[in-house]
Amino acid sequence: MNRFQKAIYNASKSIFAENLDSVHLISGEELSKLVTLFARVKCAACGLYARAILCPPLLAQTYNQFETIDSCRFFYANSVKEAAVFVFKNDGTKAWKRNKKELAHIEFKKRYGRQLKGVENGSAKMINKYMKKLEKKMSIDFNVQALIAGHCDVCQQGARCPNRENPPCHHKGLTSLEATGLDVYGLLAKLKVPFEYPALSYLTQVTLLLRTQFLWMKKPV
Repeated sequence: MNRFQKAIYNASKSIFAENLDSVHLISGEELSKLVTLFARVKCAACGLYARAILCPPLLAQTYNQFETIDSCRFFYANSVKEAAVFVFKNDGTKAWKRNKKELAHIEFKKRYGRQLKGVENGSAKMINKYMKKLEKKMSIDFNVQALIAGHCDVCQQGARCPNRENPPCHHKGLTSLEATGLDVYGLLAKLKVPFEYPALSYLTQVTLLLRTQFLWMKKPV
């Protein structure tokens, strides 16, 4: 286990809540083979496509290496040394905040189908914050960038992106795995992590922390 891997495991224990199910390591070369047009098509079907500045196609104005499928593959194959994959699972019985007192109003019980959406929304927002915290902690010793499940909501200026009409992002925002062309289902299959789609009895959420050769290329502001 190298220095980065040790730091990941130690940090994940101190940052994430109990819905973190497992942590996996993967190379940039392996990730490049999981970049597909299918992932970008999924992005195009989302209501934030062409609206959120860290979603395609506006994403390339902040991180130009994600402009095309080919540039995404090139970035993962040539710039990413290794990555940590974080898998979160929840059937409604696990807390997504470390401080359970903040969830005292919630009854933790198994949920099914559409009932899981409420769990997913709260969990995703919390995971995003934890990933930003992890990124900040790990960036002391490594060049890292976090990728999240869903759209960026890390800014503390309300639910709406404070820079939405003025890309590029000026706040080191986080983008999703799919936005960079990664097929999340393919990633889970490669790691042999079971999942349900659609989610019927449990949720599976995935994030990444990339260790890069150099800081991500940003277009001049």
